[in-house]
Amino acid sequence: MTAIIERLTPHELVEVWPGRRGWPQTIGALAVVEGAPLRGSDGDVALDRLLPAVGRVLAWPRFRQVLHEPGPGRGGPVWVDDGDLDLARHVTVVPVPTPGDDAALLATCARLYEAPLDPARPLWRVWVLPGLTDGRVGLLVVLHHALTDGAGALTAVGAVFDPEPAPPAAPWTTALRPPRPAPTNAELALDALRRRGHALRSIAAAATHPRGVAGAARQSRKALSGYDRHAPRTSLNQRVGRRRALHVARFDLDAVRAAAHAHATTVNDVLLAALAGGLHELLAARGELSPGLVLRASVPVAGPPEPGRTQNARTGMLVRLPVGEDDDERRLAAVVADTQERKRQPLDLGRSGVLSSPLVLRGAVALAARQRVSNIYLANLAGPPKPAWLAGARVLELLPLTNVVGNIGVSVAALSYAGRLAVTVTSDPELHPDVGVFVHGLERTVERLTAPYWPASSPRP
Repeated sequence: MTAIIERLTPHELVEVWPGRRGWPQTIGALAVVEGAPLRGSDGDVALDRLLPAVGRVLAWPRFRQVLHEPGPGRGGPVWVDDGDLDLARHVTVVPVPTPGDDAALLATCARLYEAPLDPARPLWRVWVLPGLTDGRVGLLVVLHHALTDGAGALTAVGAVFDPEPAPPAAPWTTALRPPRPAPTNAELALDALRRRGHALRSIAAAATHPRGVAGAARQSRKALSGYDRHAPRTSLNQRVGRRRALHVARFDLDAVRAAAHAHATTVNDVLLAALAGGLHELLAARGELSPGLVLRASVPVAGPPEPGRTQNARTGMLVRLPVGEDDDERRLAAVVADTQERKRQPLDLGRSGVLSSPLVLRGAVALAARQRVSNIYLANLAGPPKPAWLAGARVLELLPLTNVVGNIGVSVAALSYAGRLAVTVTSDPELHPDVGVFVHGLERTVERLTAPYWPASSPRP
């Protein structure tokens, strides 16, 4: 029987190649939960209580597969079922050092997050983090970006949590098919030959139908219309190293929504205006702020995930950030005007053909440390609106994690959960040791924009 060959798609490959240049492309989430329901009689976290919940991610095939490099003449990387899958090897206990506060937790997560995932196993890990104040426990879930994007990760990892305190009793092995045999070297070589032939025929077809190629090119140019040729050059954009630092800002979701509604816009636009406010303070502190300075943020846009499958976003926006503007209201108004324009013509990398050309993508990754398309990155996701539970323990907080790549050394992810909005800033601490100034500016901007709309029952920050 001929083996099924699953080559990595171009938009999966573009997440793998940066790792070879020292930029592991991982994403993840940090859950902080009640500790007591997870502890055994000895007071330690009982992993046997957690494994059934964690094992639910295996319903998604990519979480059961390893990335295999076939070698010369056998084509590009393929997804192969892990024939020795052991869920327990993906879950490790790492105590958070004293005093177990927010700073200690984030420092521990940053240290774990910056390490590459083991390529011999499926590309995801879970760390259980006891030792937090008030007996709480952290759960850090990290997966490779080639498996999925943020929206797909939210769907897959969200299966770990329950909408009620009592978790289902089903074991994690339920309904998993046995691993498929890996393709042989001969099968890989034949498949590679067929794919090269298909690629050549596609090139010939494009040459005989130039109107379709020209139309895709026009779409890409139209999506980028109105921008200067390059994003401004600032100290933000320097070649990223291997170190990571994590900072978190927390907001009342109802207050942010109320502020967005009052300005006839979205939570995402409020966050973009907050990024501009944070960058205003950071560049002012560095002596780089100038009147009228406008930077660019890259914002992915994902479609609905397919059942049982993960995805990677292929559309997005490049949004102008009026960093040189001093007034919060005018800053938000400028962001709203720009995002409305961009939403009418998003940058669709799938339809433009960019993601169908591995050669173009390899070039983009090779030039990532010198790119001048974007200055900063923002991903915003909607999480569970009501409280969730992990193996009977209430989830107190959910924090998103994104990563940095190329010369984008500051990356921001936002996630709503149970009436709160968590914003996590990932940075290279060697390039940006003063990123706390940016985080403080982001917080202060949101606080000023939401001040008139705070619910009477909620404490002010």
